[in-house]
Amino acid sequence: MKNIAIYGLASPTSIGDALQYWVLLDLLKKHVAHSKIALICPELSDNIFVFGMEQILCDQIFDMKIAYPFVLNRTHSFTKRQNPRMNYITAEEMLSKNPHGKVIKRILEVISRYIDTYGIDKIISTHYVKHSLFDAGLIGGHTATPEIRGYLLKYNLARSITRGPLVMAPLSISTFTFDKLGHDNSAIQELLLHKRLKNILDKVEFVYARGPLTYKILRESIGIKDEKIKMAIDSGFGIKLLYDPKPNVITRRNRPKIVIVPRKEYYIFYNKHDLYRRYVRSFSRFIQYLMKEEDSEIYLTSQTIYRNPAINDLVHFFQKSKISDHMNHLRVFEPRTIIDLASLISKADLVITSYMHSGVMSLSYGVPTLFVLPYADTKVVDILMFLHLETNKYLVDMFNTKSLDNDILEKGKTIFENKKNHYEKIITAIGNALPSLVHPVESLINLLE
Repeated sequence: MKNIAIYGLASPTSIGDALQYWVLLDLLKKHVAHSKIALICPELSDNIFVFGMEQILCDQIFDMKIAYPFVLNRTHSFTKRQNPRMNYITAEEMLSKNPHGKVIKRILEVISRYIDTYGIDKIISTHYVKHSLFDAGLIGGHTATPEIRGYLLKYNLARSITRGPLVMAPLSISTFTFDKLGHDNSAIQELLLHKRLKNILDKVEFVYARGPLTYKILRESIGIKDEKIKMAIDSGFGIKLLYDPKPNVITRRNRPKIVIVPRKEYYIFYNKHDLYRRYVRSFSRFIQYLMKEEDSEIYLTSQTIYRNPAINDLVHFFQKSKISDHMNHLRVFEPRTIIDLASLISKADLVITSYMHSGVMSLSYGVPTLFVLPYADTKVVDILMFLHLETNKYLVDMFNTKSLDNDILEKGKTIFENKKNHYEKIITAIGNALPSLVHPVESLINLLE
């Protein structure tokens, strides 16, 4: 019997990440006989309910506990279990209890500024699960963001406890990653991070890209050999393996249903607060159009199990505005599981989203979709290009002022008014690309034989 691990790099509190893990689990169960499958990801045991079933498909679950950054005091270093949530003890708190804490803290600040602590972090992170050893592994799909050190530690953890083949499910690499590497690090640190990224990816048997942009970054910017890089549709497009309702007949409803999944974090993380105000105004204009001109039912929802702050901002905007007569058209929906979100999205006439996997879900059901995300974040462009869908029709660059001011309303109206044609086009595109869903699992099987 083969012991196989799926390594999820993000918490399942993000429903899109949970969806990718579930699809990989399902595909492994169906295609790999006589196997024992483990799911390893952060905060898993506390959030297993997100998968929406009494018994998840795997045989074992582990919480992935990464020490990054162990020496630094910016985030948590150690964890202890408390009910009902995980409580984090920060290095800051530990030092405050030490009589020499101020001196130690200053020394560590100097170390973190001038000396790389990656080796220490890697040893400590690997120690958490060193008792486990797997015959093979799949690293769940993700987008490698500017916080690249954390990803490197997770890649290393997966490699260190997988004695056999390791395959990376479809990922994207944000172009912001390399911009921020040069901005936030010294030249030596930037060189080290780049070298480590290449070294660890070289130790993975195959790396799957979500689309041609990431394929090009892997090959040209990181230096991964062509024979190690493949492309496949994002794992989230397997949503129908979990939830496959009756076909969505988007043209027969008396009252259109529109789902909007807004997002604030990008504007905070990249310090673009002024653009966020434009973002809220642009969404508000489109919502007003849908309410007044199309008599639409609007659902504001989230892709995480937590309340979405952008929803609060939009609701607050409408409460202050003079269109309160239409507020009965506006609803807030808070999903707790993958199926909760899928059941809402699958019945929509149009989805406008700033979360990629909400759009992956909607495209999977043939629902016309407009993405509002940074073009430079790569992932949506990857997916649209892989599906041969035009980025200029289905994507608004949320960091472009002109695009924010005009395109959410104009592109949204165009898609909505031609939704039947878009539905047919999307269904055809998904049908052509969907056979590649199983390719990462097939690669792993071939390597095991």
